[in-house]
Amino acid sequence: MKQLQHSITRFITIFFLIIISLLFSSKADAKVSIELRDNGNIFKVTGTGSFNIGSDVTGVEESYLLRNNTSISKITVSKNNKYLASKDGVLYNKKMTKLIWYPSHKKTSSFKVPHTVKIICNYAFADSRYLKKINLNNKLGEINECAFKNSSIKSINIPSSVKHIGLECFMGCSNLQTIDNESNISKIYAYTFNNCISLKEIKLGGSVEEISENAFKNCGAMFNVATSNKYYTSKDGVLYSKDIKELIKYPGLKDGSYIMPVSVYSVNNYAFTGCVNLKRLIFNDNITEFPLDCLNGCSSLEVLGLSEKLEHIDTIYGDSVYGLSSLKEITISEQNKHFKIYNNALYSVDYKCLWLMPFAKTSLDIHKDTELILNKDSQNKFNKIIVPDTNNFFTSYKNVLYNKNIKSIEIFPDTLTSYEVPATLKNVNALITYTILDENGYAMGCRGAAPNLKNITVEKGNKYFKSKDGCLFNFDMTKLYAFPRAKKGKYIIPTGVKEINADAFAGARYLTNLTISSGMRYVGINVADCNLLRKITFKKGVEIVYLYAGFATDASNFQSNINIKNIFFPSTIDGIGIYSINNNAIFHAYNNTGTYQIEYSDYEFIEQNIKSIKAYIINKGYIFHTRSDKAF
Repeated sequence: MKQLQHSITRFITIFFLIIISLLFSSKADAKVSIELRDNGNIFKVTGTGSFNIGSDVTGVEESYLLRNNTSISKITVSKNNKYLASKDGVLYNKKMTKLIWYPSHKKTSSFKVPHTVKIICNYAFADSRYLKKINLNNKLGEINECAFKNSSIKSINIPSSVKHIGLECFMGCSNLQTIDNESNISKIYAYTFNNCISLKEIKLGGSVEEISENAFKNCGAMFNVATSNKYYTSKDGVLYSKDIKELIKYPGLKDGSYIMPVSVYSVNNYAFTGCVNLKRLIFNDNITEFPLDCLNGCSSLEVLGLSEKLEHIDTIYGDSVYGLSSLKEITISEQNKHFKIYNNALYSVDYKCLWLMPFAKTSLDIHKDTELILNKDSQNKFNKIIVPDTNNFFTSYKNVLYNKNIKSIEIFPDTLTSYEVPATLKNVNALITYTILDENGYAMGCRGAAPNLKNITVEKGNKYFKSKDGCLFNFDMTKLYAFPRAKKGKYIIPTGVKEINADAFAGARYLTNLTISSGMRYVGINVADCNLLRKITFKKGVEIVYLYAGFATDASNFQSNINIKNIFFPSTIDGIGIYSINNNAIFHAYNNTGTYQIEYSDYEFIEQNIKSIKAYIINKGYIFHTRSDKAF
């Protein structure tokens, strides 16, 4: 009865949406449909290709969700429309003083903003796939928030007429290399240049008065600050406060060694994030505190010299320092009253807390008094972990570090190619967790634990886990926990499995072909770093699929090299969410209707009705091939 009521409710909802669309939408080609609010604003667009905005439309809501679910290549506007206009397939207000929407699939590599435009609206160029170079006019005054977010641009000029650049404006522009910045902005907002990992240089003029602490997170640029600026300065490409008492940002692409000037007394929380070429970092003795995870993504860092007066090194995100796989040496003065070095690792002065370890060393020796181990998320080169028998909190068993009673893994040596789960083990999170989340729950990097593991077995007597074909399952074989990340070839999930860990296949760089059994209704799979994966098949019975390769590209580049050729969906698919898969992937599916998409918004999953599976696939920019045999 409940299922029948649910079906009736969904039917009524879809019928209502269709009627609303027919009553209020303007002309659109067969592949594009739009929906309007009572005030005439477009709030939803679905489809691919071009569409025409009729005379009844008054505006377009500046929503990222509205734009990133479409594959629009051209927008035209009725000449009778009193509010909007188009030129060369781009949408403007009627007077062409505002650029509202540059279609993300417009196949043009360069674009010149018309001289009439004074404002670039929110999300105007977001997700533009083909645009590489943009020229802004010298009358432009505002570039609003997220205007170029996640676009493919490589170069842009910002004229002196610009007085405002919104937050997250260039966030995720990982291909952006050059900015000719002559703007007269006074503030650089949060995440404005976040993950601009290829940016070589940025000029900051004399008008800049305030910079948000995360404005340049994971940004590669060298800084060049005008001498007339009263609040900031640069030296050797490094950004400081004017009096050089605060280090704002070290360039992410700058290599070599950095010895902090003696004038510096504080360090920005994101000063070193994504500094992929920095090899040696020496703090001066004025620094009393800094978060260790400001070093996230410093993948080449070998030597870390800490301040004699250091008192606090709490992390921003908790136990989440990652990307320090090259770290060999940590030093601190013996006169420091809060920390000690023991066998190249950083401890609290009483050795009860292990704060940071040399991940590039081949062995790790834990102090006998250690009770707590923090910041374990970097890949390591350990092949041996030693713990004194007198330590009451940890033990080393076959060179893997566990808590004392061997119930959970504390540190897993990444050099291991095979692993036997002890009979007493209950918790394997340290072995399988792949994605590291920030304070808002967004993926910001990968831990990549156990990258060389080819085979997993389980000791006799373990009541929690079993292994089959080298993979790890729960005891009754209904949940797949881990596919070894160095295991080669194709894999068919056993038919009795009803659930898989979301990160079970993340990092499986030699997996070539994956088949999902029919026993699962909901399937969520992270395929980040599955470099050789070419085919995924979901068997009949699977109803909901959430397929992704991470939510963001950052300095650790954990979305790289995804090149899946074919994905097969069964006739039973009812809900779908696909993110960060390569655009040339072909989805072989049935054109099911009455379905919904899964969106990630406001830090939670939500459901939203869609026209059909085919429409969803095409709207996302993927290739759709129709299946007709209902046996699959």
